[in-house]
Amino acid sequence: DKRCAVCHSTEDKAYGVPLWELQAMLESPREIVLPGNYEESGLFIAITRKDDKRMPPPELADALTSEEIETIRKWIEIGVPEE
Repeated sequence: DKRCAVCHSTEDKAYGVPLWELQAMLESPREIVLPGNYEESGLFIAITRKDDKRMPPPELADALTSEEIETIRKWIEIGVPEE
């Protein structure tokens, strides 16, 4: 929340990349999360990039920790359960 919701909420500038609700992520044409396939999920790609397109943008927030990235990877890998 503290790094992503700043821009990816229902009313903010990155509205086109919905991170506020699981169903919105699953239905997004941007392939934000592909259950069971973290390697091609846009969310995982965005948070693990090493260039200036990494999310969150370096000028707005620190990168996710390796523990946070691993949690997201596992969540996608096991099918993005809602719990």
